[in-house]
Amino acid sequence: MSSTTTIDSRLSYSEYTQEEFQRLLDEHGYVYMNEIPADFDHESFMRGFGEFMPQYDGQKVWSVKSQKRFENMYHSLNTRALYPHTECYEFPEASPQYLGLWGVVRASDGGGQTTLLDGRKFIATLTDDERQQLSSRRYEYVSADGVLEMKLGRTAVHPMYEIREGREPIFRFSYNNVNHNDDPFLLDIRDRVVEFFEKNHVAVDIEPGAILIWNNHRVLHSRTAYTDERRHLRRVWLAEAA
Repeated sequence: MSSTTTIDSRLSYSEYTQEEFQRLLDEHGYVYMNEIPADFDHESFMRGFGEFMPQYDGQKVWSVKSQKRFENMYHSLNTRALYPHTECYEFPEASPQYLGLWGVVRASDGGGQTTLLDGRKFIATLTDDERQQLSSRRYEYVSADGVLEMKLGRTAVHPMYEIREGREPIFRFSYNNVNHNDDPFLLDIRDRVVEFFEKNHVAVDIEPGAILIWNNHRVLHSRTAYTDERRHLRRVWLAEAA
């Protein structure tokens, strides 16, 4: 996977204000904040953006660290590259509004970058008819192989671009975990999303202690491959306010 290095929504902790952080998050869909003190309380900071949602196994704070049992599966808990996706597309309920990561150990081989794209930029390239089809056609989303192996899989049916009264739309995307049933429209959109992501994403190498938060209702993310199995991130899902 190709990668760019420009991070257009970066903030140093020494420059932090809640207003500036939220402004960058609203403008770009994500914020990367580094130079954070060693005694920083990451969990308390993340709670300022929403209530923690239980993740697949019920834990509210997850360790994203490779495990040998998942190495030959599609799973975040291995060292392989991931396709662009949004989180929790296969959940029947609303997906988390924000995802938060903070670094524990960075991969020493230069891999394991988190890559991001504001999905609104892709939606803006569509015709009115294509947007209407994305918001009206419903597709079955399923959990990835690794989650199924953990016996925690789910299935849900949603439009790819859900229009909601009084709230921002939810863009649900998976390249390989949506049942396309040879639908030419979905297959075309799926490939166009990945092509657009490849050309326009940003790549973030999360430093130990640094924070990355993005709006999961609009931002697609993926990961580059790596070999250093010590790589370790912590992850939270943050629920949308009622």
